[in-house]
Amino acid sequence: MSILYLEQNTQPWLEWRKGLYTASDASVVMGAQGKWYKVKGLQHWLDIRLGRVEEPVREAYVNGIMAKGSAIEKQVRNHINRVQGWNLEPVCLEYGRYGASLDGYDGEIKLILEVKAPSHANSRVWLDVLDGLVNQHVYWQLVHQMACAPPDTKGTLYVVHHQKTGDERALSLSREQLMADWPALKQRWEYCHEVLTQKGAS
Repeated sequence: MSILYLEQNTQPWLEWRKGLYTASDASVVMGAQGKWYKVKGLQHWLDIRLGRVEEPVREAYVNGIMAKGSAIEKQVRNHINRVQGWNLEPVCLEYGRYGASLDGYDGEIKLILEVKAPSHANSRVWLDVLDGLVNQHVYWQLVHQMACAPPDTKGTLYVVHHQKTGDERALSLSREQLMADWPALKQRWEYCHEVLTQKGAS
């Protein structure tokens, strides 16, 4: 397991992600991607990786939502650090063929931070957290992140900040809770790896 300090959405970060199975795709391989997600299911994802179809343009990058979300992530992280006296910082984790980019990680308190910043009033990510739930699209990302993290990591702090209202909700998930679902995700990743390596060799 390696911890790397790469700024997200930069060329070095993009190069690092190539060839890795990342947390952002975990929901797709589990069939839990949100309706807004441009990759429509496992077969579509495999076709992209195999070069059969082009990867869809992520509108969030084009219309600035991603940039605003990144700014909110930094704002939330800095606020938590000030209030709690923590040292959460963005890092990348690499574990074998798996990779994850974290909004925050503190090696002293052994905690992962994941921040989501939905912009729509009817966002399922926002509506679910109001009910005390983690949206399934996000949940598999959290499982993947925890599997990539140092084994003494205690848990994940999941924060949802609504861009339009400024309201926030937070949930805590333990390592044990998340890792209980890692075998199912790992099995799906192994299937993907087998398909991709067999096709690549043929």
